[in-house]
Amino acid sequence: MNFENWLKANGISWKFNSQYIDETYEHLENVIGNQYWICDYRLNKEKDSKPIRNVTPKLVKVFSNTDLPKNKRVYYSPIHFREVKNGKASTTVIGPYDNTGYRSYPGVSVNIFDDKVECIEFFEEQCNTAIKEYEEELTRRTQEIHHRIDEIKKIKEKFIL
Repeated sequence: MNFENWLKANGISWKFNSQYIDETYEHLENVIGNQYWICDYRLNKEKDSKPIRNVTPKLVKVFSNTDLPKNKRVYYSPIHFREVKNGKASTTVIGPYDNTGYRSYPGVSVNIFDDKVECIEFFEEQCNTAIKEYEEELTRRTQEIHHRIDEIKKIKEKFIL
């Protein structure tokens, strides 16, 4: 489920100021310190570019942003995730939202699950969607290139005896 639905499912409420910038979150203690599974794989609109986000299924622990190092900042959220490896949380910070956000739009969130199997199945679905989109793009580009080759052959035939 996405970040906002996950917050609601865990009894967390929030309020925005009149500019929809500053939020007040209540009951964050319901999730901070807990472990969940996250994943996300989404293609960029430009198929030549890297994916917008590639977060393979991983077990994470939830931290308050007050625990962030001084040089780090997580936007649009009071919490962040850190991958759990060998029973310990890593130092790598994973924000709940991707980098497509701006001003009052946070971007698209990672997908958050209580269950490993659900997370892996959802990630597989996202990967299958990406593969299908790449295959369609490959077909489209191949047809386009064949069309250009045919045009060049026609032009060439007019001038070659």
